[in-house]
Amino acid sequence: MNIDRKTILNPELAYSMWGKQIGTNRFRTFSFKFFNNLLGLNTRVSNFVQNHSRNCQFCNLLNPAQANDKTFIHLFMQCTVTAAWHNKFVSKFFTGLDLQNDTERRKFFFFGILLGEQASTQLISTTVQSWMFCIWEEKLRKRAPSFHTLSTLFLENLKPMIITSNKLYLASFKSNSAIYRYFAPCPAMQQPHDVPLGAL
Repeated sequence: MNIDRKTILNPELAYSMWGKQIGTNRFRTFSFKFFNNLLGLNTRVSNFVQNHSRNCQFCNLLNPAQANDKTFIHLFMQCTVTAAWHNKFVSKFFTGLDLQNDTERRKFFFFGILLGEQASTQLISTTVQSWMFCIWEEKLRKRAPSFHTLSTLFLENLKPMIITSNKLYLASFKSNSAIYRYFAPCPAMQQPHDVPLGAL
């Protein structure tokens, strides 16, 4: 990634997400493998499975003539399909976030670090990691859905994490990011702790 633990002032928020009781076991397992470079990427699997393609499935679905190796950086950052999803993700859920270069994009999508910030927060890192998890799941399903479909799956995956964690829910209530409006209490409820979590 060209970004190591020393770059992040609070690395445990990202690197240790799998140890927190947030999300499903499948999500936490993904997070563990993501940050420890253990995901079953095509370039890795092809070394052990005969005739297994090294190519990026998303690229092949878009253009069968393409033959891009599915490396970690390619799948989660450089793939044209993923890059288009990322752009729409930022535009819809983090309005006004202007990621100017590759370093800024990697800090945000890999660690949940917003522009102008030097460290990640549990809320943002969980949100972005949930997005990356959904991309990985579509890779496993061997399909490249529309952004609308992917974002719907993302919200369905993130919502239980937000509303079942007091810390994340309170943080989302205070955040200005557009994504957290999806989990805001109804107008009749003035404080987040007044909301019965089981009723959301």
